[in-house]
Amino acid sequence: MEVAFAILAGIFLLIGWLISLYLSEPNWLSFGCYLLAYLFGCFFFLREVIADTLRGRFEIEFLMLFAAIGAAA
Repeated sequence: MEVAFAILAGIFLLIGWLISLYLSEPNWLSFGCYLLAYLFGCFFFLREVIADTLRGRFEIEFLMLFAAIGAAA
C-alpha cells in the first residue's frame, strides 16, 4: 500500500511539473497536483507521527514533518 501511495505521489508530481512547464495558466491546476503529491507522499508518515505523538514520544519523524511543512511554505 505504501508503494502505491509513493507511485501516486510521483505521478502527481510529474503531472504538476508538466502542467507548470507547458501551460502558463491555470496555476491552481499545477498547485493542486503538487498538493496531491505532497498528501500522498506523507500519508503514512503523518499517521506514524500522529500515533507517536499521542503516545508521548517525539522522535525524528516529528521534526522532519515540521521541516517539510516549513520547506513547502
